[in-house]
This record gives sequence, C-alpha cells and structure tokens, in this order.
Amino acid sequence: MNASMRFAAGALLALGLAPAAHAGDELYLRWDNCFGDGGVYNKVFACDTNSGTEALVASFRLAATTDSIGALEINVDLGALGPAIPAWWSMRATNPMGCRPTSLAIGSSPPATSTTCLDGWFGASTGVSEDPPVDNWPYVHIKALVGVPASNSITAEAGQEVFAFQLLIRHLQTVGSGSCGGCITPMCIAWDYARVSRVFPLAAKEIIGANTPQNGSNVTWQPGAVATTGGACFPNRPCDYYVTCQSVTPAHGSTWGSIKSLYR
Repeated sequence: MNASMRFAAGALLALGLAPAAHAGDELYLRWDNCFGDGGVYNKVFACDTNSGTEALVASFRLAATTDSIGALEINVDLGALGPAIPAWWSMRATNPMGCRPTSLAIGSSPPATSTTCLDGWFGASTGVSEDPPVDNWPYVHIKALVGVPASNSITAEAGQEVFAFQLLIRHLQTVGSGSCGGCITPMCIAWDYARVSRVFPLAAKEIIGANTPQNGSNVTWQPGAVATTGGACFPNRPCDYYVTCQSVTPAHGSTWGSIKSLYR
C-alpha cells in the first residue's frame, strides 16, 4: 500500500467522518467474473499444479446514486472447514506465518469477459495485506484498499453493479518441493465489509455483506462447505463482521458472541 493511499485513508479518519450503513447497499463476491456476469459460487481446484491463478471478483451496488467515489477500504474474511487455516492459505508476506508469501495480489481491472460491471477505477492505486489467524481460530483477514485520484472519481448510479477489485490467488507452492499443505481443504470466503469514501464532499459509508441477499457476498472453495456472511453496524463503535464455515451437514454452529469477539 503506497504512502498516498495510507494518507488518504488516514485523512478520512482524522476528519472524524461518521460513516453509516444503508439498507439496499450490497456487496458481491464470485469466482472468475462479476456477480451479474454469472460468476461461480464454488471453485473446485485439483491442487495438482503450481501454475495458474484463481480470481475472486468483487463488485457492489448502492441504493442511491453516489458521485465522487474515490476509495474503497475492504475486508475479506476466510474461514476453514476444520480446526485451523491451512498453510496453503497463508498467502502474503505481511502474514508472519505465511507459507506462500507471494501468492496473493490485488487487481483494479475487471475480467476481460465482464459486461455488466461498471469499470471505473482508471489510474487506481492498490494495496493488500493478510493478517494471521487470531488465537488459533480458523479465520484469517485480508485487508485491501483501492483508490483513484480525485479527477478520476467514480459515479455509481442507483442499482448499477460496480466492479470493485480482484483478489488473485496464485497456485505457487501447491505441489512438489516447498509445497504448502491444505489446498484441498474446503474454505469459505466473504467480502463482509467495505467503506466507500467520497472525495467531494468528504464523506463515507459502510456496507456489511450481511445485507446482501442470497449470500451474494460469499463463496466457497472445494466441495463440502456452506458459507455465511454476517455482521452489523452500531453507533459510536466499529462494525462487527464475520464469515462462518460449516459442513454441508453441520453438526453445530458457533455462537454469535464467540465469533464477533474475534473481529473487534
């Protein structure tokens, strides 16, 4: 994440902006393509090659027409169907437990096959980081920022699906010497929080993936898992957001209190 992007994010916080969550604002996440272009919900990979890349494509809709959008602050959460995050998903040098430190990147252009998503991030700067699991829980956070100069700010028409970003997951270190185990483990991935910032006037709104109908904000990796995005925003405190990952035939669910405590 470059210095100008860190400054922009910090300036918004320093100004004391009070973002609000609005009903009807929606986050979408799919494999290979935008939600409206028929992106895939479950991705199956044979875990038999170090070549190639998987693409998580994120997009959003706003209930009201909004101009001067200059930045997105992003949180994507990963949950494992198992007791811990597999080494294969430790993908970034910023994660001190990372087994595949160069396998995660962020892109600011939609797939070439996209036709329904508005592509507005011209001249974008991006940054991405991955936090390690918290207290050995099977969850990990990916944080990212996409921003454009004020002169290239975006107008999102009400109800228009807008491309947000791609998370690019390389197949590096899947097989052979130096490989990282757990590629075959079922996973649940959710774009569960976004902060949409305007450059004029300075303002921001927060969107929680839980507001998205039909689990549009989450996907699964490998067969056998069911993903759920959840969360809520409250006055004068950070939003709570999370992803849960259960078997197709779950034995029991985690309590809300135990899950949300991880994300404060």
